[in-house]
Amino acid sequence: MTIVLCEELNTNLRITLMSDATHPSVKNLQRLSITKSYMLAVSIVAIAAMASYGYIHLHLEAAKKSGYIINISGQQRMLSQRIALFSSKIAAEPKSEHSPSYAVELRQVINTMAENHQELLSDLEARSKNSQLSEFYYNEPRNLDARMKRFLSNAKVFLNTYEESATGLGEPQIHQEAFESIINEANAPLLRDLNAAVAQYEAEAEAAVVNFSRTELGIMLLALFMLLLEVLFIFRPLTKRVEDQIVDLRNLNMQLKEAQINLEHKVLARTADLQKAKISAEKANQSKDDFLANISHELRPPLNSIIGHIELMIAFEQMPFKLAKKLNIVIRAARALLGQVNNILDISKIEADALTIEVRPFNLYDSLSFLTETIQPVASKQGIVFESNLDEARDHIVMGDEHRINSVLLNLLSNAVKFSKDGTVSLTVHKEIKNSKLKFTFVVEDDGIGVPLKKRDTIFNKFSQADDSTTRVYGGTGLGLPIAKHLTTLMGGTIDYIPGKKQGSIFTVELAFDEASEEDLASYYAQTARILKEKQDQKAERRGALKDMKIMLVDDNSFNQEVAMEYLQSFGANNITIAKNGLDAVAKFQMDPTYNLIFMDCHMPKMNGYDATREIRRTEELNDLTPTVIVALTADNNGTEEKCLDAGMNAYIQKPLQLRELEQMLKKYYSVTVGFGAQNDTEQDAELISLDSLNNFCTNDLERVMQLLNAFKQKYDQDLTELEKAVENKDKTLFKEACHSLTGSAAFIGSQRLVDICAQAKTERTLGPKKMEKILDEITTTGEQVFTRLSQEVNL
Repeated sequence: MTIVLCEELNTNLRITLMSDATHPSVKNLQRLSITKSYMLAVSIVAIAAMASYGYIHLHLEAAKKSGYIINISGQQRMLSQRIALFSSKIAAEPKSEHSPSYAVELRQVINTMAENHQELLSDLEARSKNSQLSEFYYNEPRNLDARMKRFLSNAKVFLNTYEESATGLGEPQIHQEAFESIINEANAPLLRDLNAAVAQYEAEAEAAVVNFSRTELGIMLLALFMLLLEVLFIFRPLTKRVEDQIVDLRNLNMQLKEAQINLEHKVLARTADLQKAKISAEKANQSKDDFLANISHELRPPLNSIIGHIELMIAFEQMPFKLAKKLNIVIRAARALLGQVNNILDISKIEADALTIEVRPFNLYDSLSFLTETIQPVASKQGIVFESNLDEARDHIVMGDEHRINSVLLNLLSNAVKFSKDGTVSLTVHKEIKNSKLKFTFVVEDDGIGVPLKKRDTIFNKFSQADDSTTRVYGGTGLGLPIAKHLTTLMGGTIDYIPGKKQGSIFTVELAFDEASEEDLASYYAQTARILKEKQDQKAERRGALKDMKIMLVDDNSFNQEVAMEYLQSFGANNITIAKNGLDAVAKFQMDPTYNLIFMDCHMPKMNGYDATREIRRTEELNDLTPTVIVALTADNNGTEEKCLDAGMNAYIQKPLQLRELEQMLKKYYSVTVGFGAQNDTEQDAELISLDSLNNFCTNDLERVMQLLNAFKQKYDQDLTELEKAVENKDKTLFKEACHSLTGSAAFIGSQRLVDICAQAKTERTLGPKKMEKILDEITTTGEQVFTRLSQEVNL
C-alpha cells in the first residue's frame, strides 16, 4: 500500500511541476491533484489508525481472557486440595455433627472444579493446536483431562456414598477405595501437573504480550512514514499554493481599497444630494401642515356659527318635539359636514401617528339609528331607496369609540349615496359571538358605479378613486376610504371591498366589541343620573353667578364672536370685551389687567394667540399680577396642547365651540354653577318627573327620549315584580335590593318622588312587613302617576 501511495504522490508532483500556474485549467488540475493526494494519504492514515485500534482491542480482549484462564487454572489447584481436605474430615469422623456441613461444602467445591475444568477445555479448543497445553491435557504422561475427570468422579462417588448412608437409619458409610484415590491424586501427581499447567498458561500470555509490542512498534513506524510522505508531497506543495494565493489576495485587497475609496466619494456625494432632497421634502411637508392649519381656521367658523346657533335654539327655546327633532337632524348633518372637513385634517394625524381610540360604553343601535337618520334625507333627495336592517344590534351596550365607528360607516354610506344615480343603498348588521366577544359585521351595499377591476387594489390608498373621471363628476378628495381603513385597523377590525353581484359595491366592516359590564353600565347610568339631578336643581337665579366676571373674547372672526358671546351670555355672563386680534388683546389687557378669563383664538392677523399670550404673561410678571386664566380657541389638530402650554395658556377648547365643553371648562376653573335656562314645570310636577331635564340630556331628540322611557318602563316592571315577591316572602334583603335598583332608574328619568320613596327602604331601621307594604303601595301609586304624566306628554 505504501508503494502505491508513493507512486500516486510522485505522479501528482510531476503534474504540479509541469503545469502552467497562470492558466485557470492548470490551476484547477493542480488543486484537484493535491486534493486527491491529500485525501489518499489521510485515508491510509485513517485505515492504519482503525486497524491499530482493532488490533489493540482484540489483544486487550485476549489478555483479559488469558488472565481469567490463568486465574481459573490456579484455582483448580486450590479446589483439589479442598476436596482432599473435606473428604479427610468426613472419613475421619463420619458420625460427627459437622460432617453434613462438610458434605455440603464438598458438593459445592466439586461442582466449581467441574465447571472450571469445562471452561479450560473450551479455551483449549480456541487455542492453536500447536499449543503445549494440549499436550498437558490430552496426551501422556500427564493427560490432565482424563485424570481430572477421574478425580472428580471419585470425589462424587465418595460423597454420594456418604450422603446416601447418612440419610438412612444405619451408620454412615465411607467408600474407602474412592477416598484413597482422592488422597493419592491430590497429594502429589495432580497438584504437580496443575502447577505445570498454570506455568504454561503464564508463559503463553507473556509471549502474546511480546508479539503485541512488536506489532505496535511496526504500526507506529508506518504512521511516521505516512506523515513524512504527507509533509514531502502534500504540505509543501500546498504551502506554496497558499503563499501564492496570499500574494493574489494582497493585490485584490489593494484593488478593493481603491474601489472602496471611490465608492465612499460617490456615497458622500449621493448623501449630500439626498440630504438636500430630504430638507426640501420636509419644507414641503411643513408647508402642507401649515396649509391644513390655515384651511381649518377658514372652514370651521361658518360651520361653528351654524352649529352654535342651532344648539342655542335647542337648549334654550321652548318648541314642539317634532321641530326639535328636525333641528336635531340639521345639527347632526352640520356636524357630519364638519366631520368631512376634518377628514382632510385627519390625514396629517395619520401621518403623525396621532390618531387615538377612546373606549366608552354606548348604545350600538342608537348610534346606527343616527346614521340612518342622517343619510336618509340625502338618499331620498337623489331618488335612492335607503334600507337598513339593524335588528341584530338592538339591546347591546358595547365598549368602543362611537365617534370613530360613526365616522367609518358614515363615510361608506355617503360614498354609496354619492356614487349611485338611482337604485338602493342598504346598511345591514350581522352579529356573532366569538371568543366571548360580540363580533358585528356592517355591510354597506349600493347599486352605483362600482370599482373597476384594475383599481380594486388601490381604493384604500390616499388620493385614490375608482376612476380618473370620478373626481370631475362626483368630487371628493380620495381620503375617505384610507381614513376609514386606518380607523378600522386602530379599532382592531377589518374593512374589505366586494364587487356587487350585477353592479355596484359591497363594503364590509368587521369589529369585535366587549359588551359593557355591570360596572361600566353602573358608572354610565350613575353619571346620567347625576347629570339629570344637576339639571333638576339648576334654577334661573343661578345664571347670575357669572355676571360679575370680567371676560375678554379674542377672535378675528365675527361668526365665532357671535356664537361665543351667546354661549357665555346664556350662562349669565354680561361683562364681555371683544378684541379682534392679538395686538388689540395685549393693548386692552395692559390698559385694564383685571380680567378674570380670556378666550384666545390661536390664528389671527397682526399677532397670533400664542404671541399675545406670551405678552400678557410678561405684563403680569413685570407688574406682579395674579395670572389670568387664558383658554385657547383653536381649530388645529396636531400638537395643539403642547403649543398652548408652551405659550403660557391654561387650557384649550377645540373649535367648533360646544356648550357642554364650555360648561365643563368654566366649572373647572371657577367655583360657579352654570346651567341651561329656567324650568317650566311646577314644583310638584318636577318632583314627579322632570321632562325638561330629560330633554336637555337628549338634546330634544324625541326618538332618543322615547327609547330611554321605554327602557325605564321595562326596568320598572321588573323591579316592581321583585318588590311584590319580597313583600309576599317578607324578605327584607330582596326588598332593599329592588328599591336600590329602582332608585337608579327613577333618577335616570328625573322622578325625584320615586327616588325619595325608595330611599325609605335604605334609611328605615325597622323594616317590617307592614312598612314594606306601605312603601310598595306608595311606589305603585307614584309609578301610575309617572306613566300617566308620560302618556300625556309623549304618548308613552
